[in-house]
Amino acid sequence: MGSVEVGDTVIMFESRDHNDRSTTKPGAGCGIRLTVLLPQDYDIDTYYSGLRRQQVPIACEIGNRFWGNRDFTVCDPDEYHLTFARQGRE
Repeated sequence: MGSVEVGDTVIMFESRDHNDRSTTKPGAGCGIRLTVLLPQDYDIDTYYSGLRRQQVPIACEIGNRFWGNRDFTVCDPDEYHLTFARQGRE
């Protein structure tokens, strides 16, 4: 796992669970998950709604997690998982 911080946003690179079978193509996504930690005041729900309107494939619906984040995960055309998370619940 590694991370890069840009202003108030942190981008984390981590490997996905080897048992994750959510990809449909061999080698797709290369077992990598990218997590973008957004600033606490970021309107993650509006961003999520916009991606849904654009019919971006959602791998994990938006929700409040027990560890304190509100997040969701999308799947890009190469089947990489990108999780957008904001600390704190609404």
